[in-house]
Amino acid sequence: MIQTKFKCFKNAYQVTHYLRGRLYYFVDTVMTTDYYSLELKDISSFLFLIVKMIVLWLEIFPKTLLIPFIEGKRYPKLIHIDKNVALAMCGYEMMDMLKWFFCMCARTGFFFTVIEYK
Repeated sequence: MIQTKFKCFKNAYQVTHYLRGRLYYFVDTVMTTDYYSLELKDISSFLFLIVKMIVLWLEIFPKTLLIPFIEGKRYPKLIHIDKNVALAMCGYEMMDMLKWFFCMCARTGFFFTVIEYK
């Protein structure tokens, strides 16, 4: 997904289903679960990739997603048929995940405060 700059999705449904659904809830689950120290390296690597994905989304938003975002606000049903509109409208989930990484959520702050890093 990062290598293709989100072009790996075939349609709007895939964008919405994966980014706003499966991945969003998976990251939430990862950040609210207790782990053994042996798993932390893999979890940290995964979360680093999520941060890279969010930064990529922020980089491409003004260049390629701003117009689709405006169109999506004007015509909300476009999110179901236009892949770029669907990607542009993922902003809430992207920023929410970013908020989790900065411990701005009591639930996900658990990941940084309870887990012992060795």
